[in-house]
Amino acid sequence: ITKYGSLNGVNQAWGLSLTSSSQINPPSDGDTFYSTGGYTSTYGKDFLTWYQSVLENHLGVIAAAAHTNFDSVFGVRIGAKISGLHWQYNNPSAPHSAENTAGYYNYTTLIQKFKDNNLDLTFTALEMNDDGSAPAYSKPSTLVDQVSSIANNLGVRLNGENALPTGNFQKIEEKIMAWGYNGFTLLRIANLV
Repeated sequence: ITKYGSLNGVNQAWGLSLTSSSQINPPSDGDTFYSTGGYTSTYGKDFLTWYQSVLENHLGVIAAAAHTNFDSVFGVRIGAKISGLHWQYNNPSAPHSAENTAGYYNYTTLIQKFKDNNLDLTFTALEMNDDGSAPAYSKPSTLVDQVSSIANNLGVRLNGENALPTGNFQKIEEKIMAWGYNGFTLLRIANLV
């Protein structure tokens, strides 16, 4: 209601006839929300923007507490992670639905919150290749490039990690060098030795 000034404004923007603000709810069926194009409607965009804002607000609260309690003690950079949710990336009927479900709707505004809160960004899946076919519609390499490009454009420091046990260090090196990653955490080293 705040965005549109009144319930009548909400009804006009969303094409509804709500009689009470208590009727404003999240989508009741996620599959239908995507398959019918609800995610592209004004309501859908407003919902996804609001949903991400909850994550952004939480990021700000945690970042402030971390800086207050750790900056003077440890003297190291503080960061947070955006998970590489690459499934359903290019699903024709539910594009980006896995990301949206996690609260990742607009990476530019999300990564801007990292900058605003003086946080490094850790991103994962640097070792993975795109597939893009059903049923997973997985595009991890494309997602790494997308997030890395936005972080570079906004001046946010990047750190990376692998998502799965891997020996694909050439792919990892390619991403680190292409996007200027400042650090890398090798996960699941027991699988290599």
